[in-house]
Amino acid sequence: ALRGALLEFTVDQETAPSVLAPLGDFFGTAPGLNRFQSLPCGVREDGTSYSHWVMPYRYAATLRIVNHSKQSVTIRGQLVAGAREWTSDSLYFHAKWRGVQNLRTFPHQDWNFLTARGRGRFVGCMLHVTNPVPNWWGEGDEKIYVDNEPFPSHFGTGSEDYFGYAW
Repeated sequence: ALRGALLEFTVDQETAPSVLAPLGDFFGTAPGLNRFQSLPCGVREDGTSYSHWVMPYRYAATLRIVNHSKQSVTIRGQLVAGAREWTSDSLYFHAKWRGVQNLRTFPHQDWNFLTARGRGRFVGCMLHVTNPVPNWWGEGDEKIYVDNEPFPSHFGTGSEDYFGYAW
């Protein structure tokens, strides 16, 4: 149900949601409710999911949860809203989700999980890998290219370190 119920957050005059993600993935827990705590989001001991992301808008915002699963979903929540001055430095919050099945592992290839244009801040990502090969979970080096760089300005030590799965 957490993968089948989509969170949609649309702001101002935008026609496409600035947030479009399954509930579990938006709260950083997939598959299922996995307890963890971080500043922006987490899942408490009782299964309550929380998100502290600031999601500014200038005029109006619409929050919808659309259930595409065959399971019934009951949701209780609390939304905190307050006045915020909109300035030339204000930015919208975006969160997207993408699922890929049957991704080939050979030949080795980079897998792009984000292409963004315009001014903004990258605050992180969540990755869930379900892999039929028991001895390989999807390791690879994370690379971040900024403004069409020919070589990444961030070339990490591997997804096992970036996503906290290192032994």
